[in-house]
Amino acid sequence: MKKLKLTLKLLFVLIPIFALAQTATINGVILDEFNQPIDAVNIKSGDLGTQSNSNGFFSLKIPANTDVKVIFSHVSLKNVEATFNLKNGEIFEFNPVMKEDAVQISTVVLSGKKRKDVEGIVTIAPEVLLKIPGAQAGVENLLKTLPGVS
Repeated sequence: MKKLKLTLKLLFVLIPIFALAQTATINGVILDEFNQPIDAVNIKSGDLGTQSNSNGFFSLKIPANTDVKVIFSHVSLKNVEATFNLKNGEIFEFNPVMKEDAVQISTVVLSGKKRKDVEGIVTIAPEVLLKIPGAQAGVENLLKTLPGVS
């Protein structure tokens, strides 16, 4: 029984070590056409992903010894795709250059319609407010001149 417990403990300790050894790392700086770093670039590979920082730097851990497709995407730039097959524990530097993705849209036509006059609403010109007799010229006195308002 003691041997079984010792074997299980040893197994639980060694499994994470073997799991860590099955990854590789891709590092780099993402640049634009003018060699300026680009921030907020999304880097995705299957379920794994990260984002470049304000200096364009990124680091992504990927599975080792398999072909892994990595996609670099940004809102205003064309996507960059690359496939990697790295060894266990390998660190690979990849510095992609992303190009502008300008899309020409067709002509935009704006049209408008006059608003309908709604019944029950009376428009009052500012000049009318000034002609109201009384000590307190204002909207309140103007409303009192309308029929049905006291």
